[in-house]
Amino acid sequence: DSPDDEDFSETDLVFLEAVANVISMTRERVAAEVDEHRQMHFSETVLNASMDCIKVMTVDGRLEFMNEQGLAQMEIDAFESVRGRSYASFWPDDELEKVHLGLAQAADGVANRFEGMCRTDKGASRWWDVSLSPIRGVSGEVERIVSVARDISERHAHEEQLNALVSMQETK
Repeated sequence: DSPDDEDFSETDLVFLEAVANVISMTRERVAAEVDEHRQMHFSETVLNASMDCIKVMTVDGRLEFMNEQGLAQMEIDAFESVRGRSYASFWPDDELEKVHLGLAQAADGVANRFEGMCRTDKGASRWWDVSLSPIRGVSGEVERIVSVARDISERHAHEEQLNALVSMQETK
């Protein structure tokens, strides 16, 4: 036997309808959370597949994320050791002017690019081709900054060798 609507009081029906609404809203919320988790997993997978050093930071330049390749290239053993660290603190004093300018432009919504040398966490000197770009939220305001840096140390070394050869030829 299944109960008919007549077996329920008006209060019972209101209660059951409220329970059904809560269940429906809960299912929608869980589905949205699962979708968000899938999207986050996909984004992280894409970022970690890149050969470049990718950092995401707050508008004031504090590190929130670094992809796996970036950690390896920067010789950082664990991201937790640099989480919250100032992006500018990675760079030597003679590179800070362009770093600060780049961060300020990105915070103002303007993507930019520069080349510079900074040391890894273990002290190795590396040359980088860096782009700093704003990440805008749904309101259109800059919420974060993304840095994509490519290690150009080998190219830079070849350019220095070539310049040295040219200088030698010119002095002859």
